[in-house]
Formats: sequence, C-alpha cells, structure tokens
Amino acid sequence: MGLTGQRVFLTGLGLGPAIAVIVLPASALALPVSLALAGAASVYAILSSLRAHAGESGFARSGTPLLRASVLRDPALDLPDLATMRGHIAATLAMHTPRDGKPPLRTQSVAIALRRIMRAWACPEPDALNLEEVTELFLLDRLLHAPVEDAVELAEQFRRPDLVLAMRDEVDSQAARRAELDRQAALFRATAALWQGGSSGEPEDLLAALRALPFADIDLWHHLVTSHDPQDPAQRSAALWCLGQPECDQATVAAYLSHVAADGQLQAAARRGDQAFLDAVLGLIEAWNRGAYGTRELALDPADTVATDAPRLAAELDALADITGSARWPEPRGLFAEYTGRPPRCRAFWCLRTGRVQTRPEPVHFLPPEALPHAA
Repeated sequence: MGLTGQRVFLTGLGLGPAIAVIVLPASALALPVSLALAGAASVYAILSSLRAHAGESGFARSGTPLLRASVLRDPALDLPDLATMRGHIAATLAMHTPRDGKPPLRTQSVAIALRRIMRAWACPEPDALNLEEVTELFLLDRLLHAPVEDAVELAEQFRRPDLVLAMRDEVDSQAARRAELDRQAALFRATAALWQGGSSGEPEDLLAALRALPFADIDLWHHLVTSHDPQDPAQRSAALWCLGQPECDQATVAAYLSHVAADGQLQAAARRGDQAFLDAVLGLIEAWNRGAYGTRELALDPADTVATDAPRLAAELDALADITGSARWPEPRGLFAEYTGRPPRCRAFWCLRTGRVQTRPEPVHFLPPEALPHAA
C-alpha cells in the first residue's frame, strides 16, 4: 500500500475513539470490545499518520514526531532549558489518574495523554526522552493548558493541528465535567449542612441563604422562579435576584417572562405604582437582548411550553405603555422558543416560605448516577 493509500486508510479508522483513548483514564474506557478495538486502531492511526507525514527516512528517533521539523530547528523558539522542561514533564506525570469513576482534572487528563504518548514511544520515564521529545511533550502540555486562542496558534507548530486541537477539546470536556461534578458535590454538602442546622424556629432570610451557597445552583433558581409566590415580597425579591444572575438558565428566564405576561403582573404593578418591580423586569429583558444569559442547560416540560407566548407578552407591553404613558419596552428577541436539555434537578426540599431546607437532601438530587456512592 502506497503512502497516499495508507493515509486514506488511516484517516478512515476515525479520530474520535483515538482521542478518547489517549486522554481518558482506563476506568472510563469500559466500552464494548468492538469500540475498544476501534479506539486502539485509531491511536495507531494517529501515531502512524504522524510517522508517515514525517517521512520514513528521517525516523531515527524513538518517538513519532509531533512537531513540524522547522519548529525544532527554529532558533527563536522560546523555551526553558532541558532540565526545566524535563522537570515540568515529570511533575505533570506525577498526577494520579482518578480511580473513583470521576472525570479527570485538566492536569490529570494532560498526564494521561503524555503517559500514553511516551508508552507509544517506548520511553517509560522522562529521563529516557531525548531533547526533541522533551520539547514536543513540553509544547503539547502547554497547548493542552492554553486558552483557546493561544492553543489554535500553538497547534500550527504541530504536524497535525487538527489532532492536537481535538485532544485539547477532549481535555476541556473532561475538565468541564469534573468541575461541574465538584460544584454539585459542594452544593450538596452546603445544602445538607443547612438541613442539619435545623428546620424550626423563625423564618430564615431566603435571599441570604441563596447568597451563602458556594456555587450558583441553577436548579434551585429554576425551582424558586417557577414556584414562588409573587405576592410574598421576600420570595419575589429572591426570584428577581436569581433572574439577575448571569448564570441563570435561559429556560428559567423564558418561563418567568411568560408567566409575568400571563398573569398581567406588569399592568398590575403599573397601576399600583410599583416602579421597582417594573425596572427589575425591564432589566431582565434588556439583559436578555444583550446576550447576558449564557447558560442553556435546562429543559422546559414540554419543551415548547413558551414557544407561542410572544403575542401575549407583546400585548402586555402594549397595555403597559398605555397605562404609564412611557415608551414601549423592547421585546426579548428569540426568547419564545423550545427549550430542550436536561430536566431541572429536584429542589423541592427547600421551603420558599420559610427560607429553610425542610427535608433531607439526597446525593441523587445533585450528582449524576455514575458519581453516586453506590455506583460501581
């Protein structure tokens, strides 16, 4: 098979499973045999493809070249000395792979990737790497940690920019999953502590309880916004605070504005002179229109719950302008649509009237099934 034919064949093996095999811990690769074999073949495809691009005649070193030859010859390459780079690689490799089923941290994913490349090079320890290999792994480590814009620029130094950027995307994905898992675990601990603190006595300050949580709890915010009593000043203030947070999910904002229009709350507020409430709702619409809400994770049930509500809000805004004699508010662009995603997690153990956690929260309310204590 000629070189061109080899490249076509190797490309056809597929890149997705290969990238996963390189950066995922072994505990996360409990896949069917066929997929596992495809992943192994694809790892071979990546390394062999790099070898083919390098040219067989120049392949005298232990490892398959990752960088373009011109990069290694560039005298302007701004890198630390060999001992410093080798020490950095050794420190990265010292990061332990998670064995509890959790997604790896970014540093752990990078360590997994470097270990597997070294294994393919038959270099068991950093001391066995030559200068070129140390340079390549050091720059790959830098790319896998770099911001997106810098990573794209760094990728041009590699023989296969698409492969190293795909590897970085997988590292990003694993790091994001781990960060979300850690956030939910912290929220569970904080919520459980509130429950253990007692559920009797005078009502707590609901807004203060929300602010005391260690991370944004978009599921709690959705529950509060969609279930609160707008006639209760404390609940209304807490709901508006949730809606004012940039992490608030778009589905939550859409559900709220649809409900406000359906209940005629804007007209009622104008008639009683509640300017603070009107200003708060106008602020939500303006924030929506300038793209302040970047989270679109939650689903509405059904997904098209608010999809046809634009005319109702438009009529409410027309009536509001007539009552106040002020300029008509803008409409929220693109808000009335379908909202698909994951169902909101249960937060019914919060009592919105008292501001307390009234029943025991459970790990299942926060953590994905694979992260629960009984999961194997």
